Amino acid sequence: MNNTPKKLHKIVEVRLAQAKRLHAGGRLGEAEALFSQLMKEVGGDALAVLAMAGAAAEMGEAEAALALYRRADALSPGSALIQGHLGTFLARIGKAAEAVPLLKAATAHAPANAQLFYNLGKVLAESGAPQQAIEAYRQAIRLDPKFTWALVNLGNSLADIGLHDEAAQAYRQALDLEPANAGFWNNYLLSSQYAEGVTAASLFSLSQGFETHVGASLSKRLTPHGNSRDPERPLRIGYVSPDLKRHPVGYFLSGVLPNHDADWFDIRVYSNHLKEDDLSLRLKAHVPNWTMVCGMDDKTLAQRIREDGIDILIDLAGHTANNRLTVFGRKPAPVQVAWCGYVGTTGLRAMDALIADRHHIPPAEESFYVERVIRLPDSWLCYTPPAAAPPVAPAPAFTKGHVTFGCFNNPAKISKASIRLWQRILDKVPGARLCIRAAFFRTEEQIAIYRQRFSEAGADVARIDFMPALPQDKLLEAYGEIDIALDPFPYSGGITTLEALWMGVPVITKSGASFPGRHSTSFLSTIGRQELIADSEEAYLEKALALAKDKERLAAYRAHLRSQLSTSPLLDHKGFVAHLEKALRGLWREYCSTTSR
Repeated sequence: MNNTPKKLHKIVEVRLAQAKRLHAGGRLGEAEALFSQLMKEVGGDALAVLAMAGAAAEMGEAEAALALYRRADALSPGSALIQGHLGTFLARIGKAAEAVPLLKAATAHAPANAQLFYNLGKVLAESGAPQQAIEAYRQAIRLDPKFTWALVNLGNSLADIGLHDEAAQAYRQALDLEPANAGFWNNYLLSSQYAEGVTAASLFSLSQGFETHVGASLSKRLTPHGNSRDPERPLRIGYVSPDLKRHPVGYFLSGVLPNHDADWFDIRVYSNHLKEDDLSLRLKAHVPNWTMVCGMDDKTLAQRIREDGIDILIDLAGHTANNRLTVFGRKPAPVQVAWCGYVGTTGLRAMDALIADRHHIPPAEESFYVERVIRLPDSWLCYTPPAAAPPVAPAPAFTKGHVTFGCFNNPAKISKASIRLWQRILDKVPGARLCIRAAFFRTEEQIAIYRQRFSEAGADVARIDFMPALPQDKLLEAYGEIDIALDPFPYSGGITTLEALWMGVPVITKSGASFPGRHSTSFLSTIGRQELIADSEEAYLEKALALAKDKERLAAYRAHLRSQLSTSPLLDHKGFVAHLEKALRGLWREYCSTTSR
């Protein structure tokens, strides 16, 4: 082609737009032919090939895109632009290890390019190098102080390693620039639940910003609902969640969805997650009306929920990843309820109620929740133990000659106060070991962060094992190596605590000052094991030391915890659902008794 580079690239742009239209219309052969012709004409021009690679990536043709990116890189070795695009695409398709050196080279060639440092930070975070990621994000911010996504991802990486106060600073900077960005608020509010000194009051105070900057603008668009105000008719219930899969929410719902009274409750699910697993399929079998809503914008999804005639819409995500709180802000159902997936107030005034229990929210704290607090009589949820769980193993202290403490929680929950207390426990129990196992510990850099943190607290790190995650059946089996589980604080274990108890391992917890700090308190109270609940760090220490010295008690827990859990309200799925349905009916009756809503 006898064109100037500028004209050539304009022609390429027009032809690629045509190819994308053909591809979108299902005319794949024609799109491929157009690509082949373009390659013959401009295949020696690196920037043209780069544009072709980007178009192939947009069309979902990953293999073709990668080949084109590599060709562009070969045509112009050392190009920061091309290395940046190739590295970013490699990360996108799960080849982070290959992407890192390319993006590092790109930043070396273009040290003033904030976007390249941001892309590098994302790849480093995904590849298990959080501290390097933090530095890359900080460099991006130094180059562009208004780079909000770099600020938010800096916050995410800081939160991942438990530096929640520093994370909050980064989130606040991003929110100062984009106060109406709901996603930024999600990250900020979720991370704040893990911060030391957190209370129900402090979380409530922070959540009001979400309503001010996000919820209030959504509520201006509300329109009346046409649902029949008959208080005793069958109700249509909608669950909204991105986590109906192998995830704590999926496990908790597995005892709920099969036990709803189909005569009185028509259940609908709106799943905001594309990839279904075996648990998704099992849950789906109990819900004839299951709608995948990924890709639906808020307006479309809210309208769909209205058209479906949902009476009570239940959110199972709160401020966690892939939530649809901004749909709830549009009030698509007459009654809206927060439950299970997020542990605290959403801050959204369009949310009418929040499901809890007496342990998670004492009466004196109700004013710290935007939603009306509905307490179920026993626990706020029910548990379904994994069918593949192995039998309870004997306490390992009998054969190993020493006590092994353990924590299988997300290490972002392990505060510096937890570390200091656990160090004191190890110091006072000669020969004891501590095993910390989590998905986070997959690289040496990640392990080194917590090894250093324990060392700074005065712990003998040679007595601490940092172990990677395991598949669920193997993870449960690993509890056979643990005598006593140590619950982190201020954010306590949820399903992790239940799994430990199911495997006969006692869990020592310190009851916290917020909803997320009281999970273990609720579970232990429900099964009648209040002796494992401490109200202070000193009481926690005393309980751990006393139990470590008492092998008979360790053996008794191994013998009885599973049966106690089995016969408790936590495993009474039908009873739990009856209580939940009663609570929902009560909310509906109240709605029907109002003159307007």
